[in-house]
Amino acid sequence: MAGRPYLIFTTGRFKRSSGGLVALHKLCHDLRMLGEAAWVTHGPSEPTFQAPRRLPTARELHRDFIVVYPELVVGNPLGCPRVVRWLLNTPELTRSTGFYQREQASDLIFRFSNYFDYRGLGRDLGLLKTLYTDYRTFRDHGGLRSGSCYLVKKGKVTNPPAHPADSVLLGEHNDWEAAARLLNQKEIFYCYDTACYWATLAALCGCPALVIPDGRRTPADWHAAFPNYDYGVAYGPEELPHARATVPRVADHLRSLEARDLGLIREFVRRTQSAFADASTPRGSAPLWPAARLWLWGAGGQVEKLRRSLGKRWAAVRGPRPR
Repeated sequence: MAGRPYLIFTTGRFKRSSGGLVALHKLCHDLRMLGEAAWVTHGPSEPTFQAPRRLPTARELHRDFIVVYPELVVGNPLGCPRVVRWLLNTPELTRSTGFYQREQASDLIFRFSNYFDYRGLGRDLGLLKTLYTDYRTFRDHGGLRSGSCYLVKKGKVTNPPAHPADSVLLGEHNDWEAAARLLNQKEIFYCYDTACYWATLAALCGCPALVIPDGRRTPADWHAAFPNYDYGVAYGPEELPHARATVPRVADHLRSLEARDLGLIREFVRRTQSAFADASTPRGSAPLWPAARLWLWGAGGQVEKLRRSLGKRWAAVRGPRPR
């Protein structure tokens, strides 16, 4: 039986190219599959997900809801007294270091993977992972292959680059069908982002993936943090023979991990419902209308993007500073 309802703060419209948004919408879907009441703040969602949009009233938020924020969100823009923060990446890598400064002592914090860093030592961080794999799109068509493709995302291209000069950039992340066709044409996929699900999707398409190590983790630590990379994916060129040999095992392995992830979501429900079980409404009046708070949060994000863009343009015009 469902306890307190969940509102997943999705930061913007659903985009297939955003692994964070896919994870947030999939969490909403999985919670509903387990019988929990859950909604997202922005829609529409992926057609195969049950992740409807809803913005509760200020009274409902203050009295009933648990809000889940990704690490990109600073503070508590919806003003809900029951807050869960879900680290979908290391905050420094997503330019969200303000997350540390405006944390509430009562916040529950979960992380998507033990690979991601969090400076709050001593905090009991839960593990919450939910993956979505479109097996109909990402599969091996059994055709001829030649050459390679690569992806940078949140990583950095090495000097010299690990990929050949004629390698093709996997650019259209939002068009999964086009990406799957390209991956079905190539013999190897180079990935500079060490926490990117595209390496697994490439392996599903029959294209072994070579993740370029960034020096932050040993191969053993990296594999322990990302079990979905056990087959079809190499962490460094030394593991390429294993990756090539195990490509056929990727799909079955992912399905077994999906069953494990449902256990993590059940534990997430148990912990959050237990932590916020007190039926009493916190003291103080309900916050400003959620719709207005959501608009103000979005407007603030646009201002920050404009500030960064103008800063880059000014730096380009000014040139390097004299030493």
